[in-house]
Amino acid sequence: MVRPTARRLTTWLSPGQLVRSCVGDRVSVTGDWMSAPLTGTLARVGDRADYPPTSFPTDEVHLTRAVPVDLVLDTDTDLPVGVPLEVHVTPCHLAGTR
Repeated sequence: MVRPTARRLTTWLSPGQLVRSCVGDRVSVTGDWMSAPLTGTLARVGDRADYPPTSFPTDEVHLTRAVPVDLVLDTDTDLPVGVPLEVHVTPCHLAGTR
C-alpha cells in the first residue's frame, strides 16, 4: 500500500533496461545537489514505448523510444520540479531470463 504522503516520480526506461526490471524493484534516486540518495520502489510500468519528453543526457545513446515508469519514494521530502535526477533500479533478473 502506498502511503498518502509518498512522492511519485515518472521516468523512462529503454527496452533493454525494462527487460531487467519488475514492479516492486528497489530504486535509488540521486542528484548532484542532494546530500544523500533517496530510495523507493518501481511502482508501475507503462504498457507501450513512446518518445521520452526530455533533452537531458542519458547513457542510452540511441534512446529514441522508451517506456514510462512510476517510482514511489520512501520519503515525503519535496523535490524541486524539473531538476535532473539519476535513477538506479536494482534489477529483478537478468536480461532474457523471464
